[in-house]
Amino acid sequence: MVLQPCRILFRGDNQLLLSFHDFRMINGAEKKKLIFDLEIPYSYKKKDCDRVIGQIGALMKEMDEKCECVVNIDKKYVAGE
Repeated sequence: MVLQPCRILFRGDNQLLLSFHDFRMINGAEKKKLIFDLEIPYSYKKKDCDRVIGQIGALMKEMDEKCECVVNIDKKYVAGE
């Protein structure tokens, strides 16, 4: 199955449209690993990236305690985004 890139609306200090792709899941007996690439604005610093990843991970754990996110950051290089 081929998944198309998806977009999510992340509500933080500002509303931010994030895009993720290359999503895969490893469903183990004790954990579900959700592995994906997350596209973020180029202007984000490491602390901003860590905050977003932490908040996404927390939201996933709220839905299912077995979920663990493994996120690779891709920065947008397009001007104005």
